[in-house]
Amino acid sequence: MVDDAVSGHFYRVNEPDVIHQLIDREVVIVDLRNGSYYSVSESGGTAWLAFGSDGASFDDVARLLTTLYTIPADAAARDLRAFINDLTTHDLIVACPPSQGARDAAPLATPTATYSPPALQSYNDLQELFMLDPVHEVDAAAGWPHAAVGGPAVPPSAATADAAATTGASPAATGGDVLTAKLGGHSLMVNRDTGVYSTVDADGGTTEHHDLETLMRPWIEADRPRRRTATAQGRQLLDRLEQSFLTDAATAGGPVQQWYRIGGHDVCVRTIPEQDARRLQPALGHLAMPEAPASAAGLTISAWSGATPSAPPVLADLLRRLRTDWRLECGPRGEVLELHSVGISAIYNAGPNVLTVVDFNQNRGWALKLDDDTFPYWEVGSPFRFLLHEWFAARGLQYVHGAAVGTKKGGVLLVGKGGSGKSTTALLCAAAGMHYAGDDYCLIDPSRAWAHSLYNTGKLKGSEDYARLPELKGLSTNPDSFERGGDGKGVYFLDEIWPDRIVAGIPLRAIVVPRITGQLATRVEPCPPFEALVAMLPSTVAQLPAAANEDCDRMVTLAEKLPAYLLHLGTDTRGIPSALTTLLNG
Repeated sequence: MVDDAVSGHFYRVNEPDVIHQLIDREVVIVDLRNGSYYSVSESGGTAWLAFGSDGASFDDVARLLTTLYTIPADAAARDLRAFINDLTTHDLIVACPPSQGARDAAPLATPTATYSPPALQSYNDLQELFMLDPVHEVDAAAGWPHAAVGGPAVPPSAATADAAATTGASPAATGGDVLTAKLGGHSLMVNRDTGVYSTVDADGGTTEHHDLETLMRPWIEADRPRRRTATAQGRQLLDRLEQSFLTDAATAGGPVQQWYRIGGHDVCVRTIPEQDARRLQPALGHLAMPEAPASAAGLTISAWSGATPSAPPVLADLLRRLRTDWRLECGPRGEVLELHSVGISAIYNAGPNVLTVVDFNQNRGWALKLDDDTFPYWEVGSPFRFLLHEWFAARGLQYVHGAAVGTKKGGVLLVGKGGSGKSTTALLCAAAGMHYAGDDYCLIDPSRAWAHSLYNTGKLKGSEDYARLPELKGLSTNPDSFERGGDGKGVYFLDEIWPDRIVAGIPLRAIVVPRITGQLATRVEPCPPFEALVAMLPSTVAQLPAAANEDCDRMVTLAEKLPAYLLHLGTDTRGIPSALTTLLNG
């Protein structure tokens, strides 16, 4: 507790147990020992930053408040004394030896700011979300939610990967299993350990959402791996992976290569003749280049399969262990521990039995199916998801779970969890003659508000969809399609069905959130951008094992740029394309 005799006393933030983050000029404080978090008033944030890590005296901070807000010195001292009492009661600051911290602190006040006393507001309703990371995993310089160097890893950007390769240092990992985003005074927190995401409004009211728990939870219970400096053995495994592909390709007469222009970058996909991996390419067919580019491809992906690939011993041993019990070799989201390092990402997806590896330093990728079974419909319809997400994220482009359709005047990004109606809406728009850039995934340039097409595919769940889209009946090609006696969705290559409607990209004019109403007519109404962010972000990061706070930042940037609307879907499906066309023409 603090009494009136505080003049000359010095205080500092109680690090490392207490951390903070400055978000849109608002200071958010987190006590890592108990998961409580706090918001402070503007003057309280200024005082907090003044105390900082090094400490500052009561007198210096009181003078700072007096100067910034032009208030009497006795009022500043009285209010600051009460504020310090609250901070020390919660053990958020502690007394410390003399320092010179206050004079260098960056104030939050603007020249026209109105003064209100420093105040602390306490919350404990999100303890489960925050009580995840030990304190040593928080970057003391960057603050929460940034992880420390050597902490939980996320895919490095090209710049950080290259720098790490040069200096030998690990880049600071951003994010972790709690991902955060803030827009318009509201906050969104996604806990990928529990599968719960929460929204916090400007007044501190919290709503928890459990609808994506199954999709979002880790694949296995395991400790999160840390991204370490790549070892010589790890780099050797990449070379052996490349050697394995070339050896298997040589036995079939050599690899088959096709170049694509994706998101403004040249991508080469190499496959092996007569292998099922060839079926991964038609989804990219609308982006195919007629001939190889003059310069080397920006990214080269090698895709093949085989229960016993021609792998050198060190690689063969790793593949054997993955097939035997992948849980012993992987992190919670399939991170292959032996390869997980700076400049390298490796995800093993045990469902389809596919190993995906990215070498950021040499712009190489591999997708190896460790059996002779056919690729399931979701891999055929949207291939290389994990690989493309990470590689394009390093270039500022965001892989988004969303559809994009439009007209000559621009397009809309349709966002929402599976079953919300976005895929059906996109296909209905394509059937009506509108431009189509994808029904499930797009590559977004948030700085330009532009949607790059990734896949030309559309999907139907079952024969009941024929009532809405009779043009697609009987045209799926995947052997596990419901149309062919399987239990999977039907995958349709729309560049073959509606070639004049498929576009490589489209400028976005709005973000649209479909809602199924059961009413006859379709209608559109504006909604807050934060509502669109909540519809887009959790379902996107839930499907990307390497998702990080950088992904959240890019989606926030997009949501800030575009107006948002709710699309109340009517049972008269003819009105859906019409409603979106009217929106774009308005």
